[in-house]
Amino acid sequence: GSPGNGTEAGWIFWKAVSLMELQIMAEAELFIDTVLLGALLGIVNEGLAFLRRVWHHKAVAIAIEDALFWTMAGILLITMVYQKNDGRFRGFLLLGLGLGAGVIYLGRKLICNWIVSRKNA
Repeated sequence: GSPGNGTEAGWIFWKAVSLMELQIMAEAELFIDTVLLGALLGIVNEGLAFLRRVWHHKAVAIAIEDALFWTMAGILLITMVYQKNDGRFRGFLLLGLGLGAGVIYLGRKLICNWIVSRKNA
C-alpha cells in the first residue's frame, strides 16, 4: 500500500516479525550445529580415553593429545561461529557444546552399565 492509507505501518511490522523469525531460525540452527559439534568432540574425547585405557600413555603423550584435541576443538568452534554467526559468540553455544558432549558421555555410561549388568546377570 501507499504511505497515506495506513497499511505501510502494518507492512513494516510484519516485515520486522519476519526478520525476527529468520534470526531465531538461524540461531536455532546454530544451536543444533553446536550440539552436533559437542557430540562429535565427545566421541573423539571418548575415543582418546578408550585408547588410553587400552595402551598405556606417558604423561607427555597425554599432554600432547590433550593439547591437540583442545586446539582442534577451538578451531572447529571458531570456524563455525565465523561461518554461521558472523563471528558473534553467544552464550547458548556453550550450552549446545555441553549438551552434545554430555549426551555422548551419559550414553557411554548407560551402555557400559547395561553391558556390565548383562554380564553379571
